[in-house]
Amino acid sequence: MLKLKEFLQNTAKSARHMIAEPSKARPLAKFAANNIKVSQIFQPKKPTNMSAIDSENSAVKNESYAPFTKSFDSNQNTSSEASKIESNNNISQLEENIYTSLLEYLKSPIVASEISLDKLASCDYGSAKSYEFAIKEAMTLVDPEINNIDPLKLVGSELFSIAGNISKLLETGNPQLSKIARYYFQSTGKQIRPLVVLLLSQTINKMVQTPSNNPNLQFDFTLIDKSVPKDLDSDTLSILRNTLISKAFEESNNIDLYQPRTNDFGLTIFPTQKRLAEITELIHTASLVHDDIIDNSETRRGKPTTHQVFGNKMAVLAGDFLLARASISLARLRNPEVVELLATVIMDLVEGELKQLKNTQTNNNNQGSISLPNEDTFSYYLLKTYMKTSSLFANSARATAILAGSSEQVAEIAYLFGKNLGTAFQLVDDLLDFTATESQAGKPVGADLKLGIATAPVLYAWQQFPEIGKFVERRFSEPNDTKATWDLVHKSDGIEKTRKLVIEYAQKAMCALCLLSPSPSRQALLQLTNSLIYRKM
Repeated sequence: MLKLKEFLQNTAKSARHMIAEPSKARPLAKFAANNIKVSQIFQPKKPTNMSAIDSENSAVKNESYAPFTKSFDSNQNTSSEASKIESNNNISQLEENIYTSLLEYLKSPIVASEISLDKLASCDYGSAKSYEFAIKEAMTLVDPEINNIDPLKLVGSELFSIAGNISKLLETGNPQLSKIARYYFQSTGKQIRPLVVLLLSQTINKMVQTPSNNPNLQFDFTLIDKSVPKDLDSDTLSILRNTLISKAFEESNNIDLYQPRTNDFGLTIFPTQKRLAEITELIHTASLVHDDIIDNSETRRGKPTTHQVFGNKMAVLAGDFLLARASISLARLRNPEVVELLATVIMDLVEGELKQLKNTQTNNNNQGSISLPNEDTFSYYLLKTYMKTSSLFANSARATAILAGSSEQVAEIAYLFGKNLGTAFQLVDDLLDFTATESQAGKPVGADLKLGIATAPVLYAWQQFPEIGKFVERRFSEPNDTKATWDLVHKSDGIEKTRKLVIEYAQKAMCALCLLSPSPSRQALLQLTNSLIYRKM
């Protein structure tokens, strides 16, 4: 009887796994299609009486920008001019209410501890068609010519030049320091963060850009490589650094470096936004250098880590130098809010690492044994995830909108997109630590357990197998702890529940995107979200 019961349980688990497996029935398909359809109510409507539009509004009537370029703030000016803008955009109270509801959904926390596979059956996702097909089907309602967009066709030239530009930003009078700081850029990673910034720049710029009055079009972009202080006569070191960097960029013969770049789709990226993309990669790489030292990692991107090659002291200094150069480049964007946002990211990285050292916010019950993970445990884990990963996605996305000159509303949507995408991205990383092969991951699998870190698959397995609690409490420090936990995770629903949690965050990321105007770059971001959460490495 017990064997029959175990057989039935394993069969049910396999069936649930097949349902949750993205390659079998992509559960994001109907969601993506429906939300792209919903987003159409937020697009400007063509007035029936074209002669009623004044010349100013007719100049931009064909622009594909959403009504969120204006603010719905309760303190907004309610003058006749504001009413005129609202009338021209034809935004009804119902549409505002729908937007408010979607924003509340985006802001509402996901109760990770209550993720249940039993609820999968109630999710009617329709036929098992791929996410890509659903997007293609839905996008025909918007613009049939922007399906299946290759991100590299939109931002390829900017993306390919990032590593080279960063190398020039790292010019210094100390050849050894420059060599160490550039070490990880010799074999670039996936460059996901710069790619998101560049595509989001195009998406938002298309919404807020007007033919004549965008202040970004009159900005002197050469300032991004000039010191903020005007008088440096007595600061010979700063003069030397400026000269080194300026000479490096001059030798690159890149005449478009300080000019807004518009591609064949009519999508624009401002030099400040491209520099922001480079700054995000500088900050991210600095965090990798420091993390590798803390974790005593041996390889990164298929080659020995910085501290393995140059020693701990030089690696620490190189990481510090990367952050310092990122900070200087940030200041030269001449936008205090953007500086604060990215400085917050650096602070979050440190706090997140400290939270990870503590591992979990565990509590003992009255009997002295460690209690099962509750929502506080998952919240602690997700907050750590935000600080170490999502904060850079979220704050750089908001900074992108600010540099575009967007409204507060668009900046908030960008932030929520980045936050949810970043969380989904890290959850997949945590998942791959249990599911990918070492060759797929490009690093040792099971690394988190070996470092004493309890991620989502472990927390969900712990809900089923209380004995995992003692392993977590002692950070898997005893000889058999890692293997025992690994086996229990694979025996549990931890992997499937983590997949479902990924889908929850990915849905929110795509919902936020669908509140922005349709464009090839928005389509590319939707496709990118899909590829990131279903990746195998």
